[in-house]
Formats: sequence, structure tokens, C-alpha cells
Amino acid sequence: MSDANHPGADKPAPASDRSARNGAMAQLMIDSIHDYAVFMLDPAGNVLNWNIGAKRIMGYAADEIIGRHFSCFYPEETRDSEPQRALVTAARLRSYEEEGWQVRMDGSRFWSNVVIEPVYGAAGDVIGFAEVTRDTSERRAAVEALRKANEDLERRVEERTRELEALNAELGRLADTDPLTGIYNRRGFASVARHEMGRSSRYKTPFSVLCVDIDNFKMINDTFGHAAGDMALQMVVKQMGGQLRGGDIMARTGGDEFVLLLLETTSDRAVGVAERLCQGVASTPTEAAGTAFATMVSIGVAQWAPNETIDDLLARADAALYLAKANGARGCVVVAGETTA
Repeated sequence: MSDANHPGADKPAPASDRSARNGAMAQLMIDSIHDYAVFMLDPAGNVLNWNIGAKRIMGYAADEIIGRHFSCFYPEETRDSEPQRALVTAARLRSYEEEGWQVRMDGSRFWSNVVIEPVYGAAGDVIGFAEVTRDTSERRAAVEALRKANEDLERRVEERTRELEALNAELGRLADTDPLTGIYNRRGFASVARHEMGRSSRYKTPFSVLCVDIDNFKMINDTFGHAAGDMALQMVVKQMGGQLRGGDIMARTGGDEFVLLLLETTSDRAVGVAERLCQGVASTPTEAAGTAFATMVSIGVAQWAPNETIDDLLARADAALYLAKANGARGCVVVAGETTA
């Protein structure tokens, strides 16, 4: 005999039984969640039930927390305001989600993600709230560690960039500087001279150059030694510096050769500067290894002519220097080059 012949074989279970079974299954499912605290609140915020995950995360057993207000999960500094704000927001917006500090039963804090949603009754009124809380301390620590690592990396990159910029600036300075005397070398002079030429061209102002050469420099090195020769070079630079004004430029362009660029200076005035320099060098003995010796220089002077290149200008000053060297028997000679102005 089939079951269909038994009275009530296909009769559905009462709704109350189905509801009870569904409720039990839902509770079993909730209780099986270990990584989330899942619980219900009444409309006032009192805890109605408690799952295994909630016990693991919050530290309370069910009989220690059910009936208590959920504000006990909040730190003292937010306890009077945040729980109420969470419930009001959840009821108004149908959902509330926030990250912040929560407090366990033992008083320790953890960073959490809290989601609260209202539960509605048959009449559409709020009859409670469902809350899901997750401990996100490890994730926050990882994010914080990554943030600090990025900040440290950015700081190190910035420091290294500054170091490299300073190093490049220093390398640039060294590339433009004569190591013995500390003044410009030929490369540095060429760069600055081009700039000053452009400025003088714009403002229609004159400038002149002096080509300076130490007389009989090889004899100084051969007689007194190279250290004495270096001292003679430094003495000449010191004398040149005494004749310069702010903005004037001096450079060492060869072994014993120098060039001075005098801003806003005509050749007549430049000759006066050259003569004073010549006299200052001649009257200042150089002392080396207990021996003093005199140093002489020859100087060629040339004034820049508009549309003239710096190489053309230096060539004219160098030609004047050549004439001065040819007359060097008289000692300390200055010759003004032929002007093209």
C-alpha cells in the first residue's frame, strides 16, 4: 500500500513548525560563523542573541552580554554618542557602516568594521537591528605598515633626490672651477661670459676683458719648484681679486694664464685696472721654502664690440697680451688691443 493511501501523507507542515525550523536553521548558520560577530539588538540597542563569532571577537559569553546595551562595545570617549548615532543612522538610511575602535570584555581595543541594518515588523516599523562586526585590526595594521613604508620610501627618495641635486650642483661647480685657485676654469668662464655678453647687448653697456700671463713662469717652477709656482699662481689670483668689483669675473684659462671680465667697463678704465694689478703683483713677493722671489705679469686688454663673439674678443685681448709679452723686458707690461667698436 502506497503512502498516498495514508491520510495526511501530503499534508504540509503547519506554518508555525516551518517558521520554527527556519529560525533554528538560521540560528545554526549564524552560530557557525566564527570570523564575524553576528547578533540582534532590540530597538533600544540591547543585545538579544549572540553567536560563536561574537564570543570569539568580543570575549563575552552569551549569558554575560544578552540584555546589556551594545554601547559597552564602544570606547569611553565615544560611548555616549556613537552607539545612538549608529542606530539613528541605520533606521534613517536603512544601513549603517563604520570603521573604528571597539572594546572587548577584557578592556582591550581592536579596530573593527561595523554594519548595522534595521529589522522591520509587519507594519513597517523598526522592531530591532542586526549587527555584524568584524575584527579588521590585522588589515588596518597592514595598511598602516604599507602607508609608513610608502612614507619612508618617499622620504628616502626625497633625501636621495636632494643629495643627488646637491652632488650634481657640486659636480657642476667643480666642472667649472679651477681646483688650485678656486676661481672659474675655461669652461666656467665661457658660460658666464656668454651670459654677460647677452646682458650687455640688451642694455647697451660696455665690458672689457684682461688676458693675464705670468712672465717666466717655467723659470719659477724650474728654480723654486712646482709648489712655489702654485704659490705664485695663488698670489696673482689674490691680487686680481683685490681689483675686482661685485659681478666682475676671473678665471684661470691655462697653466699660468688668466682672464678677467670687467662689467660696464671701457678699455680706458680696464687699462687702469690692469696697471694697478700689474703693480700689485710686482710689489708682492712670493715666499717658498724660505726664499722670496718677485713675480711679473703681462696683460692684454680689449673692450667688447657689439655683435662680436666672446672668442673674437678673447682673440683680440690675447693679441694685445702677445705684444705685452714681446715687450716683457721692461717688466709688467699692459697693452690695449685694437678696438673694433
